[in-house]
Amino acid sequence: MSKIVKLNPSKALVPQGSQGFQAPEEIAKAQLLSLVKVLEPIKEWGFIKPGALSLARREEAEKTMVALRELKDTAEKGRVALTKPLLDEKKRLDDLYKGFQSAVGVLDSHVWSLIKAARDQEAAIAQKAAEKIAKAAEKKGAVQFAEDVRAQAAEPPALAVLQEQTIVRGEVEGAPGLILLVKAVAKGEVPLAVLDFNQSAINQLIRGGMTLPGVKRVEETIAKRGR
Repeated sequence: MSKIVKLNPSKALVPQGSQGFQAPEEIAKAQLLSLVKVLEPIKEWGFIKPGALSLARREEAEKTMVALRELKDTAEKGRVALTKPLLDEKKRLDDLYKGFQSAVGVLDSHVWSLIKAARDQEAAIAQKAAEKIAKAAEKKGAVQFAEDVRAQAAEPPALAVLQEQTIVRGEVEGAPGLILLVKAVAKGEVPLAVLDFNQSAINQLIRGGMTLPGVKRVEETIAKRGR
């Protein structure tokens, strides 16, 4: 007959012979060793098959179940006692960094508003000057020139910074690639336009995420003046 152990959670969680500072992991190991010792005499219940328990041992089984649940609760209390201070400390550190990140975000938004205002002001000045030139051109009959001036002035001013830009294009992989491409066109899987060696058409399809047989996706990074 199994021996029913009356659990004492406070004693089960006390590492024996502990002195001075101990890392949480070491405390957890010591606690678990104590709990395993309490579990040892109950483990034999795991070998009893369902339906093989006699009525005479039912009360004992019920007490064993209570003991197991107390053991589980004791382990949970030990886990919470060790992890809560760590989680609280993590939260305090997170809050410290969040404050700094929030301040940087506010400043970033303000600087962007300054840049945007300057760009808008520059665009307004350019459009005003362009409109004057366009009207003068229209009086002389240069309508197309006037439209070009207005269109150019409508573009946002460029910022004096260099930015990386990825250019995607399609590249036919030699004769084998061309054969695959022709077969795909014959099956109606690919538009006929690509067989005209229209690089612009091929590039447009590749940029749109389409996979063309015999054509590989090529990405090249270049320096481009941003706006």
